[in-house]
Amino acid sequence: MKKHDIKFAVTIDDKRKLMLMAYDANLSLTQFCSKLVREELVRYRMYSKIAYPTNGVLIHVKLEDDYFKMVQTLAVQWLLPYRQVVHRLVANYLKEPNPIDAMVISYTDL
Repeated sequence: MKKHDIKFAVTIDDKRKLMLMAYDANLSLTQFCSKLVREELVRYRMYSKIAYPTNGVLIHVKLEDDYFKMVQTLAVQWLLPYRQVVHRLVANYLKEPNPIDAMVISYTDL
């Protein structure tokens, strides 16, 4: 199965946080961020607009077709490129990993 590779920018501080979380989870940075994005895509919550870093460092996520289609749907809804959609998901997670009002939905519900 082909996976879609999306590169997106984060600040140095956010990369450090993500690397520590990946290390704690015994995953590579790409594996951890891919898992994080998949989990965020099946949650329902409000995502704050967060400025996309213009001079950040690039990291990757690799998503299966179903999850990539969900990113495409959000890109249309938010009028953003894929990389900025993924950044918004990750940056909001870093601000508030487990919001009280989030609920898990099935991607078939979308």
